[in-house]
Amino acid sequence: MAYKYHTLAMAAGDDGTADEAAGKAGAGDGGVGITVGKKAQPYWVRKIGETVLDMRVGRVVGPDGDSGILVLGERTMFTLRFSGVVVHQKRFSEDNPVSLGLYAPQPSSGPGGRPPKQNLLVGTLQKQLLVYQGWSLVWSAAMESVPIALAVAQFGDTRGLIVALDDEGTLTVNYLGTDPATSSVVPARAAEPDYEAIDAEHRRLLNIVREAQTSGGSAADVNQRLELRVTCPKLLDPPPATPEEVEAARELVEAHPTLAWSSQHAAGGSGLVSATARLFVKFIGSGEVRNVDVAVSAPDYVFVRENSFHIPVVRGGSATPLVFPIVLCATTALLPNELCATVTATYQTASGQPRTATAAFDVPLGLACHLEAPQANGGHGNFKLTLDTNRPPCQLVPLFEDMVAQLPDGEDAAQVIGSTANSVLCFRYHFLAAPDHFPGGEEPRSGEAVDATILVSKSSGRYRIQSSSLPAIYLICSELVKRLQARFGSDGGSDGGEAKGEDTFRVTYSDQLPFQDFFAVIDHHFDCRGGLLEANSLLNDRAHQYRVIEKRLLVRFKDKNPAPLAQLDEVLSETHQQIVELGHRVEEAQRRLKRAANALSCTTGLVLLLIQFCFALGEEDMEVLRTFLTPQVQDNVDQGWEEQVDAALTHLLKTSLAKTAKEASMLAQPLSMPRDTSKLKRHITIVCDRLAKGAMLASGGGGKK
Repeated sequence: MAYKYHTLAMAAGDDGTADEAAGKAGAGDGGVGITVGKKAQPYWVRKIGETVLDMRVGRVVGPDGDSGILVLGERTMFTLRFSGVVVHQKRFSEDNPVSLGLYAPQPSSGPGGRPPKQNLLVGTLQKQLLVYQGWSLVWSAAMESVPIALAVAQFGDTRGLIVALDDEGTLTVNYLGTDPATSSVVPARAAEPDYEAIDAEHRRLLNIVREAQTSGGSAADVNQRLELRVTCPKLLDPPPATPEEVEAARELVEAHPTLAWSSQHAAGGSGLVSATARLFVKFIGSGEVRNVDVAVSAPDYVFVRENSFHIPVVRGGSATPLVFPIVLCATTALLPNELCATVTATYQTASGQPRTATAAFDVPLGLACHLEAPQANGGHGNFKLTLDTNRPPCQLVPLFEDMVAQLPDGEDAAQVIGSTANSVLCFRYHFLAAPDHFPGGEEPRSGEAVDATILVSKSSGRYRIQSSSLPAIYLICSELVKRLQARFGSDGGSDGGEAKGEDTFRVTYSDQLPFQDFFAVIDHHFDCRGGLLEANSLLNDRAHQYRVIEKRLLVRFKDKNPAPLAQLDEVLSETHQQIVELGHRVEEAQRRLKRAANALSCTTGLVLLLIQFCFALGEEDMEVLRTFLTPQVQDNVDQGWEEQVDAALTHLLKTSLAKTAKEASMLAQPLSMPRDTSKLKRHITIVCDRLAKGAMLASGGGGKK
């Protein structure tokens, strides 16, 4: 609103007369005088639709710099003439302006002797200073605080210094540009360059770079480092003993409904399926290290109560290591695929160099499964595989003594173990199957636990692992092989009367690789990716439709003579309901894709294990193969597991497993989601065929064993 001066003066005079009359009336009545004044009428009123944050009067109108009013709103800056007419407006789409300032770009006069048009200074909530010449942004600079007032002043002989005041009362003087040169440029000498000196300087710099790359820093930094050590028990934590502990455990389960709850504890009672590892942090060397950030990375089926924490200071010398508990809890959401967990600490040395320290450890097998009584009829054996060893059969109870020790004492333990425990053990996962988790075969019912059973031959070192689902076999099979290698590898290859060192322990697999079931898991994962893309596309279409309808309604609401809505409000409400339903559909598709990725990870790990036993591949060859046919399934918007593995296998067939020069010269295809998985299946089959014919991966060049 704009007022004329004489209108405000008349209103002020009327206020004084009214005050005097009211005072006399109030004194006669014994009351208090009430001010009654004449309301000042504005000269003109302009509604801008936003809260006015700042206002300036200056030479800002037109190209010649006529005087006008500059108004700063929450999102828009307006230029008005003195008559109230809006000349120009500028909307800030990304910045939130809070203050405004005007300044003359130069002291000289403009055309015709008039002062020049003033430039604009705008301060934002993002701690930015924006400089506008006319309506064009000519400079942007970051400030240390949010400026609430801006001005340009001259201090001494220096012009153009920006004075800023923030909300805490701090006054700063700033300048734009860079620091001036402290020395003048010396012209080059006409003498010939000394190439020997240049070469010596180059060698000296290369030595410095080489030493920095090999040592990773100074000698003091190398001798002073952070050391991590993790000890994790093989047994689970006992159940809570006090009512407070029981209540705390139940509150944690309510906050995380997927946590596993078991009634089979060695000490009796029921409680969370959890284990507590201990992290020892020690600083090797003198002095101390501050601000250490620790992160714990566990398998997807394990919930870590505190997966990251901060250590203010770790002192060196002979100080006792700091000990931190790491509580690991089992969940029922995903099928276990590994036991390895890592702890990573990040910190900075005294010289400011960033450093990391890492420690790996295995979580207890009890976090993944527990022992159950074997099925009498063997009904849960739709998927079976048999491993042969060159050693006599090993009893299962000593091999899995940590799992047996977790059983409750008494009749329950005897019922679970039974008389055939050394030859048959049934492991039931804490994981609860979803209806769409396992493609192919006889799927477990929704919410039903999944098990895997180990059967040992009485006469030979043959082990059969069977389960109702193929992915569930992987962890038990991998753990069985690992424990057999630890059992027979520690005695130098002798057992059952064989000569020491005569033959190393070997595991072989002679059946056909389960390609059909593996490809079914791949297709299921690929279909889940397609379902998520379709759900996201539908959600995007409905969101676009919602924005279009909303824009039409807003135009009609702002119109003085709007047209009939023609059921646009009903269409908007129905579209909103569809967006909500599609949002739930996208979330469900994401959960299905996560479960499919988990099943694919387990199945890929099992296939890699069987390939190693079937083709007698060494550890170096397996490391190469795991790099190309990776069990780590990571899907994102741009790329998925299928195209990544297909591109990797294509490269492998062009290099290490190439048979002809034509195959080695094939061009790489761009990574994009394929229409189907037929090409990936063909490449997996070709790689396995060439490995079966004796090709090696570690040596490269398609060499033969």
